[in-house]
Amino acid sequence: MARRFLSFFSVVGMLLGMSRAVDLLTPQQLQIVAGIYFALLVALQAWPLFTTQRGNYGHRRHPVNRMYTWLGSIGLAGTLLLALVFYAYSSIWLITLAGSLMFTGIVGAGVLAFFATPWNDWSTRRGFADEEDPYAREDEPVKDVWDNSFSA
Repeated sequence: MARRFLSFFSVVGMLLGMSRAVDLLTPQQLQIVAGIYFALLVALQAWPLFTTQRGNYGHRRHPVNRMYTWLGSIGLAGTLLLALVFYAYSSIWLITLAGSLMFTGIVGAGVLAFFATPWNDWSTRRGFADEEDPYAREDEPVKDVWDNSFSA
């Protein structure tokens, strides 16, 4: 449920950033507000991504969680690139790339968080053995789930 709320607030924050509300601020105020905005948006995107990788929403290798991880990472990269554009280097191709990554990732992860939940899947393992690291990054092989009794 937290992933849904945080993804929703990420989408709302992105839409607020695309509005023309910043025209009401002076350039000095805009620097401070933009820093707070980017920090909050990164936190709103990073927390559900971290908890998804921890396995709070089903196994992290589940197809729904994999897709959420990809879209959330794309949105996070777009947000960081847009912060780079705002503070350091402004190029039209970088603005275009950052905006499209941010929009695709945040909205895609938000839609996925709202409408898709990991189901009980026979092809992904559940639980961890004592010696396993729940934060391991390497590919975890799926146990042999095929019924080989009918094969020749």
